[in-house]
Amino acid sequence: MTYTLGARDEEQERLLWQSRAYGDLEAIAFKSGETVIEAGCGVGANLWIVPEFSIGSYIGFDISKEQIAKASQIAQSLSINNARLFVGDILDENLLDKGIADTIFIRLVLIHLKEPERALKNLMASSKAGGRVLAIEPDSYAYTVGPNMRNLQRCWQKRCELAYGPKQGTIDVAARLDQIFSSAGISQVRTRQHLIEVTSAEEDRMRKFLNGWMVMIKSVASQLIEKNLITQSELDSAIAEVETPDVNTVLHQYLTICEGVVG
Repeated sequence: MTYTLGARDEEQERLLWQSRAYGDLEAIAFKSGETVIEAGCGVGANLWIVPEFSIGSYIGFDISKEQIAKASQIAQSLSINNARLFVGDILDENLLDKGIADTIFIRLVLIHLKEPERALKNLMASSKAGGRVLAIEPDSYAYTVGPNMRNLQRCWQKRCELAYGPKQGTIDVAARLDQIFSSAGISQVRTRQHLIEVTSAEEDRMRKFLNGWMVMIKSVASQLIEKNLITQSELDSAIAEVETPDVNTVLHQYLTICEGVVG
């Protein structure tokens, strides 16, 4: 598998920003001294949990060597010396040692996979008996923005179809996360929804979220146009809409948080 949004500096900065901006980790705790494996750790956007929760050992891997290089820089800047970061494929059955993790942490990763159940089963082998599996996934196709951003909304949905469709990922992973956990053999499964709402009254925050959408759309814009999913005119109009949000603009993003126990 590959990360469809690439490893450009702009994308790396977006990933670092969204780790905090989404707010989904605010109600999640990690135990002091535990071993955490983060699958698809990317640029290390979630490395702040290591010092914040006094995590004993952090193991993070990603398919992209460019993103692991960035994660290593982040770890150094945070003076983290108990993190092991390496390049690896989540579908590689021999990637991780067995029975070492207290928590397996997956955030905004399974949507990129065609076989999320297989990935979970691979990761479960690295968990201790009774270990926790925690996944956070976006219901990206259901994201909304409006009422006067029709072109942006269309470009966003077509971008999701391209990036997470049958040949690339699992676009409905958030809606099926509890089923995916159960089919992988994870027990005591529980889910909750996390809503992100941004209004025009939060001008700076709105602009950052809208720009985040455009970064992701532009990363695949040529493919969207080539495949006739959107037109150049729709893309240009979407860019103009982002540059001029009005007082009625409201943006909603939805995440599903799912936890369960191994064994």
